[in-house]
Amino acid sequence: MRISYALGKARGLARLLANRLLAVPFYVATAIVPRSPRLWAFGSWQGKRFADNPKHFFLHCHARESSDVRAVWLSADRGVVRKLRALGLPAHHRSSPRGIWCALRAGVYLLDVRVADVHHLASRGALRVNLWHGVPLKKIERDIDQAEHTVARAHRGPRLTRAILKFRRPELTERYDAVLATSKVTAERFASAFGVSESAIIRAGYPRNDPLLSADTRRFLLPDERAVVDEMLAHGRAGRRVLLYMPTFRDWGNTADRVIPIDWAAMDALLRQRDGVLYCKLHPNDRASLPDVSHLERIQFLPSGIDPYPLLQHTHALISDYSSIFFDYLMLDRPIVFYAYDLDAYRRYSRSMYDDYDRVTPGARATDPAQLEAVLGELLTGYEKHSLVHEAARAQVRDRFFDHVDAAASARLYDELLRRTA
Repeated sequence: MRISYALGKARGLARLLANRLLAVPFYVATAIVPRSPRLWAFGSWQGKRFADNPKHFFLHCHARESSDVRAVWLSADRGVVRKLRALGLPAHHRSSPRGIWCALRAGVYLLDVRVADVHHLASRGALRVNLWHGVPLKKIERDIDQAEHTVARAHRGPRLTRAILKFRRPELTERYDAVLATSKVTAERFASAFGVSESAIIRAGYPRNDPLLSADTRRFLLPDERAVVDEMLAHGRAGRRVLLYMPTFRDWGNTADRVIPIDWAAMDALLRQRDGVLYCKLHPNDRASLPDVSHLERIQFLPSGIDPYPLLQHTHALISDYSSIFFDYLMLDRPIVFYAYDLDAYRRYSRSMYDDYDRVTPGARATDPAQLEAVLGELLTGYEKHSLVHEAARAQVRDRFFDHVDAAASARLYDELLRRTA
C-alpha cells in the first residue's frame, strides 16, 4: 500500500513538472501567434463536459441567422468532440494540432469554472470570460471563509502554503477579464469573489436559462436529453405531475458512504397513489451512494452529466437544497420544495452562505423523509393551491436576482462581447 501510494505521488509530481515545462513553448507561442477577436473558443467543466452557460451560448452563436463570430468548442474528452461533430458543430480535442491552433488564435475564451475549461497553457492574451455556473447562494472563490478550504488557503493561507498552491494549482488564483452576472446583487458578489472591478461584470443573464422560456427548446437537444423530454411529455399527457429532485454536492463528507435520507419505496408508493413521477439528478461532483430503484415504477435517476436546463420547462415542480438551480427555476414561477436535511452541517462544514437561507428559499420546507413525503403529498393533491401559497415570495426573490426574465440572455451577451472586442 505504501509503495503504491508513493508511486502515485511520484507520477503526480512528474506530470506536474512536465506541465510546467510545457508552459514555456506555449508562453512563447502566445507572444507570436496573433489572436482573432472574432474567433471564440468555448469549454466547460475542466474540458470534460458540453454543459451549462458555455453550451447554451455556443448553440446560440451557431443558431443565429447571421454571425460575425466563429465559435469553436474545445474539449479534453473525445466523446464530447464526437457528439458535437455528429450535430454538425465545430469541435476539436484541445490537445490536437487543430485544437491547439484554435486555442492560440482565439481572441475570446468562454468558460464556466476555470480557464482550463478551454486551454490553460494557451490562454495568455485572450479575453477570458467566466460565465460561471450559477447564482451564488453558497460563498464562492475569494469569499469562501472556511479556513481549511483549498481555495481559501490559496488566497489567505500562510505565505508558504500560498506559494505551494500557486505552483501546484495556479488556477485557484487566476484572473478573468469579464464575469457574467444576472443582477446587481450577483454582480456585487462576483466582483468580490473573483476580485474584479465593476466594469468587468456583464449583467446579461445566463444563456442556460434561455431554454426555460423559449418556444423552441428541442432544436439542439442531444439524444439523451431528447429521450428524457419525450418521457416527461408523455407523463404530462397522461395527467401525471413531473417532479425533479436536484441536490447539490457537499464539500464535506462527499464520499460513497454518504446516503441521501429518502425512503425510496415509500416515495414510489406516494407517487403511484397521487399520480406523480420523480426524476432525480445528482450534481456531477456528488459521490453519494445511490440506491437501486429499478424495481420502482415512478422514480428514475438521470445521469449526473445530463444537462437539466432543456428539461426544466417540462416539469411541474423542483425539489432541491442549496443548489443554484432553484434560482433559475424561479423564472418558471412553479413550486419549489426545499429538502434541507443537513442545513446546519452544510453551513458549518461545506460552505457558509451569502444570504439567510430562510429569506431566499420561497417554497415549502422539509428536513426529514417523513416531512418530504408529507409536503409532496400536499403538492400532488392540490398542485394549484400549493403553487399560489409561495407565489409572491417567488416573485420577490426572482426580481432580486434577475434583471431579465426572458429568453434573450445569449443575445445580450453576444452583443456585449462584440462591443468589447470591437
